[in-house]
Amino acid sequence: PNLNSMAWVSFMGAVMAVAYFTLLWTLSVSVPRPQGLSYHIVQSSTSADTTFSILNAVG
Repeated sequence: PNLNSMAWVSFMGAVMAVAYFTLLWTLSVSVPRPQGLSYHIVQSSTSADTTFSILNAVG
């Protein structure tokens, strides 16, 4: 294979990665946080809720 063409593809991949990272970073900084969100933990009332919460956390 031609190593010059491989270097060009690698360079384009690096440029695209930096461009995507910059796009995501600027969008995450420019968009304000949503209002009305609660970060308090909801206590489960039954053992089934607790079991499903644990299974949900495990994945």
